[in-house]
Amino acid sequence: MLRVTSGSDYAIRGVIYLALRSPKGTMLISEIAEAHDIPERYLAKIFQGLARQGVLRSSRGIGGGFALARRPDRITLMDIVKACEGPLLVSKCLSKKGECDKKEICGMCHVWEALQSNILSVLKQTTIQDILDKLAKQKEIT
Repeated sequence: MLRVTSGSDYAIRGVIYLALRSPKGTMLISEIAEAHDIPERYLAKIFQGLARQGVLRSSRGIGGGFALARRPDRITLMDIVKACEGPLLVSKCLSKKGECDKKEICGMCHVWEALQSNILSVLKQTTIQDILDKLAKQKEIT
């Protein structure tokens, strides 16, 4: 099964929550973790990684917490997933372009490359703002 890790899932949900609840201010990690039933220490570690990659910013002390480092329309899902996962590969045969030792008998390289390309395209093109807009539309409908 090809799936996003819990770390990336938590990171995306946490960033969306932060963008919804505190778009211009900071928020405590405890509040975000509680809202999504995520272990606080785990989310803190994930958010620290996102801060190192420039997706979030963190501040200590009174009024401290985490905040978006960029506008929601400037944060892509790829930014978040890459910060959590590193490079994404749907198959190990894509790890070194043209160096698959099963290429002559397998024939799957072009399929994996197409799948990889499509996944990366969606992640690169989808911003946090896109998700916020969809959530707002859903609220209008209900």
